[in-house]
Amino acid sequence: MQLKLSTLLPFIAAAACAGPQAEPAQPPSGGSGSAGFTLPNRVAGHLVTNRVPAVAVDAAGAIHVAYAANGVDPNGKRPAYYAVCTAACDRPESFHGVAIGDDLGDVQLALDGSGHPRLLVAAGPDADNIVDYQFWACDGSCADPSRWSGTRVLQAQGTFFPSHVDSQRGFAVDAHGRARFLYTNNGFGSNDPGGTGIAACDANCTQAASWKLAHLSDAEWKNPSLALDDAGRPRVLFVAKRPEPDYEPILNLLVCDTGDCSGAGTAAIPLLMTTTAGALSDPDFALRLDAAGHPRIALFPGAGDGGTLPPGRLYYLGCDGNCGDLASWKALDIGVEDSAGEGGLDLALDAAGRPRIAYRVPAPTDELSLASCDRDCMTVPARWHRTPLPSTRAVEAELGLPPRQGCPDCSPPIPPCPAGFWDAGYWPSIALDAQGGAHVAYEAQLQTGGGQCTAGTLGRISRLTAVEHP
Repeated sequence: MQLKLSTLLPFIAAAACAGPQAEPAQPPSGGSGSAGFTLPNRVAGHLVTNRVPAVAVDAAGAIHVAYAANGVDPNGKRPAYYAVCTAACDRPESFHGVAIGDDLGDVQLALDGSGHPRLLVAAGPDADNIVDYQFWACDGSCADPSRWSGTRVLQAQGTFFPSHVDSQRGFAVDAHGRARFLYTNNGFGSNDPGGTGIAACDANCTQAASWKLAHLSDAEWKNPSLALDDAGRPRVLFVAKRPEPDYEPILNLLVCDTGDCSGAGTAAIPLLMTTTAGALSDPDFALRLDAAGHPRIALFPGAGDGGTLPPGRLYYLGCDGNCGDLASWKALDIGVEDSAGEGGLDLALDAAGRPRIAYRVPAPTDELSLASCDRDCMTVPARWHRTPLPSTRAVEAELGLPPRQGCPDCSPPIPPCPAGFWDAGYWPSIALDAQGGAHVAYEAQLQTGGGQCTAGTLGRISRLTAVEHP
């Protein structure tokens, strides 16, 4: 099924209902990260809440972002948003883009070797619990909707057991434009095999016939993080539970001998047991490959009981030899805050293979941070240093606090609330430019409660910040 894009997104960044009634906070202080800004969040003059942004930087220095609508826009649609900035990217008005699709669940962003954006859009699940996986591509002038094309790759049944991790990293495109993504299908009540599969395309990927599907497992893998080597062969980091009776959650690395994981040498390597996570503390992790194809992992194993590594810490893992032999792996607690990574993390490697980890520090800090290391990164915690990135304080300074007496004209309307506050740094995405500068996109959440308000998350918005020399 061929898809076409027809709607230009007129981006306007504006305060989220912050008017005369708002209570502005003081500008953030301390730390060396920039305060950043809210990514474009208005369509036709109306605020559109959005979530889980992704960022990528091409070789020319252009910054690409994508994020998912968290509510309907003025046209009654719930699309993905893509935007790009080529100059003066320290302000939201420099970003221009398009709206893609409808009934969105998630969107993931990747660039090919020429810096062309590729999107994986997962629409749904619909009323019948069907998720529609769509691939979208643009090869230039990507703020023009006519330059985009897309196709439906497959449809699958949505999971009955979603993760509490919102970040999606199961989509990748290599320098040659070869695209791969992971998908799950619960298979309940159908003849389709349930579990986890991979979709692979080597060329002409906006044509559905160019995609090949392969079944990987009867189990639904959680939070898969996908990386491709120079030959387009997938490496997949994922959590799956052992069979009964113990159901232990195991972090695994799948190494594929072919681009679609159909080779006889394809094998999953069990790395470690994560914690038996609490209701809101699933493990979060990100996989990257260095220039030699060696795996590098940032891991928050969860905050529950058990596990191979002590819970509630942030780890950096890697292997330079025979990665099927666990003795070849190293794992280091990098020595940052307790519970660092709960609420999101992401990993990037610079041209020299040096790691940068963006991560959230949960309550009572409720801020974003960046950990970086230049040598001995898997053996010496003191080699890691931390750069605080104002996130909660920054969004308060930019947008103020929500009106306490309510805001009936806001979208969505805000009822009278005795309590309202921002909580930010969620689900960071990190990309590095050619100079080694780090660009971090993240989500901020507007929390309210008391009085006539229902306690919880009222709205979600996407933001971008940068560190010139991490």
